[in-house]
Amino acid sequence: MMRICVIATGWGTQAGGINAFNTPWTTALANQPNVTVECILTTQPTTVETSVAIQVVDGRQSPNDIVDEIQRMYSERQRPDWWIGHDVYTGELNRIAQVGDHRNRAT
Repeated sequence: MMRICVIATGWGTQAGGINAFNTPWTTALANQPNVTVECILTTQPTTVETSVAIQVVDGRQSPNDIVDEIQRMYSERQRPDWWIGHDVYTGELNRIAQVGDHRNRAT
């Protein structure tokens, strides 16, 4: 089973932007055999009707605190095989969540 984690700022196509792109392709991936997709959002979605597992973190936190919360989510379960975040904000969250060294980096 392939596990994919997508980090996004929102869910759905209503507001346009990158999330209008994320929603259909992550849903399509989640509908493939032997693929599990989880989307970690930094805002509460208005509607969620999807095969993608949605988790919400408090996006008002600092990036380091958001990553701590993401890493706690995966401390008791299998970490994803693939991490995806592809805008300026979620790309950086994605990178530091994978590596896990955000508290030890020089700022």
